[in-house]
Amino acid sequence: MKPQIVRAPAKVNLLLLVGPLQPDGYHPLLSVMAPLTLADELEVDLTAEPHSPADDGSWGPRPSPGVAGGARRVVVTCPGVALGANLVDRAVDLVESETGWVLSGSIAIRKRIPMAAGMGGGSSDAAAALMAAAEAVRVAGGPPLARGELAQLAARLGADVPFFLTPGCSLARGRGEVLEPFRLPRQYMVLVLPEEQLSTRAVYAAYDTVAGSETAAEFYHRCEGFELAWRDLETRWLQGEVADQDVAAKVGEIAHNDLESAAYCMVPDLTARQKALKASGAHVAMMSGSGPTMFGLYPSEQAAVRAAVQLEKVGYQVVYAEVEEWQAAGVDPSA
Repeated sequence: MKPQIVRAPAKVNLLLLVGPLQPDGYHPLLSVMAPLTLADELEVDLTAEPHSPADDGSWGPRPSPGVAGGARRVVVTCPGVALGANLVDRAVDLVESETGWVLSGSIAIRKRIPMAAGMGGGSSDAAAALMAAAEAVRVAGGPPLARGELAQLAARLGADVPFFLTPGCSLARGRGEVLEPFRLPRQYMVLVLPEEQLSTRAVYAAYDTVAGSETAAEFYHRCEGFELAWRDLETRWLQGEVADQDVAAKVGEIAHNDLESAAYCMVPDLTARQKALKASGAHVAMMSGSGPTMFGLYPSEQAAVRAAVQLEKVGYQVVYAEVEEWQAAGVDPSA
């Protein structure tokens, strides 16, 4: 396969409801996830070949994924970041295990999404690598992996990873891996980038101590109300009852993140960042995922750009980004 540049978008959570901790160690979720124009880039140069039979002509067990003669066949690099064990390596390994083909080459990650910031950078990189590795096998004549098979592999990498396999917003359930399309027009936002990192595990652990005694039944009842409100907004926008420029204000009425209370205890300055976003005219000012990135949603590109300039002047590190627009089937966004 020819070398290629693969885009790995960031995400924000416009809604994140977290249920009580389950015996398996996970929390049930309801989330509205939105991909952004802010993205990492993966420079992918991969080749694939079928696993060779043993000397006696038998096929036998396949060698350890990604390993030949003690060295990885696929070298993953990320300038300025000490990778260690990472999801991109694991994504390549899973494709090798699933197809029985062996990959070699390189994947170079150009990071633009802050790490440990609640924007899914690692998960997005893993999804991009998973699709690129599967495509390299297919192009070389190997077995193609169907979308459902890729989704199953993605879920093994992490709850957020399946979301990045398809474009557009999604409503996510379960651990985050059960996805339904959710349609919104293009939205304009300002990200206030964090000075610190927050461990997802630590934020969830802190949430468990402040969440109270909500039962699973109460959580699912709460989810029903939020889902009805979000689907109602989607329907009214699709029917033309809500104009594109009014969607941000409507989102502001139903946006919520359960993890904010825990993260604000861990990083008290997040409250000041939220207030600064609101003061700049944001209809939505909230934390994404497990934080600590904060974002504001604005009615227009001009309003968001003005807010970015204003926030930067008072010392915040900001990035202008857009929520990628939903496209109906058969619509070419470049047309």
